[in-house]
Amino acid sequence: MRAPVLFYMRDGTIWQNDLAYPCPDLANHNSGFSMTVHGQRVCNNQQSITVVLTVMVCRLGVFHRVN
Repeated sequence: MRAPVLFYMRDGTIWQNDLAYPCPDLANHNSGFSMTVHGQRVCNNQQSITVVLTVMVCRLGVFHRVN
């Protein structure tokens, strides 16, 4: 199962990302994730996040604006 990840932006908007593939470590650990952004944009299907506790890399999928 792929759990969505919510991104809360500084301008108050919220974006939901539906991960490209299942990322079980993200759902099974409460350590959170880290992400390095190069430039000023995060694009569909092109970046990844890393689960802090296990260092599992999970690829982001498509973004949808929530608000």
